[in-house]
Amino acid sequence: MTENNLISTYLKVYQPLVNNFISEIKDVNYHNIPEPFFPVFGSEYFNAKIKIAFIGIETKGYGNITDFINHAKSNLNESLLRELDEFNNLDFTNWVTNFGNNFWAFVFKYLSYFYSLNDWKELIQKKHPSILKSFLWGNVNSIEDFNITAKGKNVKYDDWIKVKEASKIFDHGKYLLDVFNPDILIILNWASDESYITNKIPLNFQKKVLEDHVWDFYHPNIKTK
Repeated sequence: MTENNLISTYLKVYQPLVNNFISEIKDVNYHNIPEPFFPVFGSEYFNAKIKIAFIGIETKGYGNITDFINHAKSNLNESLLRELDEFNNLDFTNWVTNFGNNFWAFVFKYLSYFYSLNDWKELIQKKHPSILKSFLWGNVNSIEDFNITAKGKNVKYDDWIKVKEASKIFDHGKYLLDVFNPDILIILNWASDESYITNKIPLNFQKKVLEDHVWDFYHPNIKTK
């Protein structure tokens, strides 16, 4: 895998999905609804010996769908890749809560343990940029919950739910597997179930319960654990 091949495959998979999404909501008043979130990855991901994907629940106040759609109509490829620079600037190192127990704290602690660092906070201090650019970030929900942002911006629920329903075309783990082929995919959302992976993959996966809230999920014909 090379970076160019990865990006080419990424665009090939997501371009028709975006076009379909835009068509589905063309008659909806979507102004002030956050834009859909697509997986982002570091510039070292394609070169990592072990490719890790961290999958969260959803974003918070993520852009504006009007801006995204206007961008997509003028340059679809740019609109899909427009968050990669921010990700590679390591802006996410500022997103850890003071308590150190949110999604991003888990990501840094996991990477710190995985790469045998002395202190996970070294990653917040950007001391290991190659590690910070080696993973993928995705979410099980491409459009945020109504109460997170849209409600506070006076968006009508009926408009939001139409956008939300149309966005579900993106919310399948199969696309992550097809495009990014990670070695490890970690889903950090207990409300999700096997359907995130199995919905579009007609295989009988095996699940091993390691402990409460920790499952090992795999299939011998698929590389990803």
